[in-house]
Amino acid sequence: MQVMYPEGTTPKGIHPVGVFCEGWAVWRRCAGLLSKLYLLIFAPVYIVTIIISFMLPAKIETPAQITLTVISALLVMLVGIWGGVAMILAVVKNMTGSENSVGANISEAKGYFFRYLITTILYTLILVLVILLGTFIAGSIGGALGKNTASGVTTIVLIVITLLAAAYFFIRLFLCGTVCVLENIGPIAALKHANALVKKHMALVIGVMLLVFLTLVLVGAPMWGLAAVYKNSDSVDTVSQVYQFITNIVFMPVWTAIMVILCNKLKEANA
Repeated sequence: MQVMYPEGTTPKGIHPVGVFCEGWAVWRRCAGLLSKLYLLIFAPVYIVTIIISFMLPAKIETPAQITLTVISALLVMLVGIWGGVAMILAVVKNMTGSENSVGANISEAKGYFFRYLITTILYTLILVLVILLGTFIAGSIGGALGKNTASGVTTIVLIVITLLAAAYFFIRLFLCGTVCVLENIGPIAALKHANALVKKHMALVIGVMLLVFLTLVLVGAPMWGLAAVYKNSDSVDTVSQVYQFITNIVFMPVWTAIMVILCNKLKEANA
């Protein structure tokens, strides 16, 4: 499902700010549809998770409580993946001028669901394995050197290297889920293709990610300030969850559009 830009709108340059702004432009063109899609998919899950959170105590101890927590987390993850795929399809249709409807996008998402799920799991496993391996090596070497300054410095250096390695793979494979849907390919192929797209354009991807991160910081600042003033407040936690849900009505579609645009610009650059 390669996105072809309408005639006369094909991007001529690649810049983080340009990608970021185009994401907002796509959202503005179909904000109503994307908002309906988000609410239809995520509002029921949000309500269920809120109910479960009220049912559970602050300290989870019993097997039943643990099971309920796991079920809640799995529900959020699975619905999130389905919603993410449906959102990608909606953005693509908007960019290509295809017929676009909430119901069709949700229905068509099932054809990509398992591939997207497996791709996400493999991506996560790669990052976890890098961190575990690096931590194990750092601990082993540090332990072998004994309890001294050299051991402490060596351990810290190895941990920093581990975090940098994890960040490297995080960025290189970052677009694998979006690529899986856009190119209609399997998990392994999606990981390879994402790596190939980003390989020569790490700075661009990092720039886009920093812009998105800055936006998240600005959007989340009010709630962080509120949490700092009213520490350990259940009311503030609930308000924060509602605030995040509301802001994601805009942010999730914009983020999806940014990833789709980034994938296609990288593909053009690598052609």
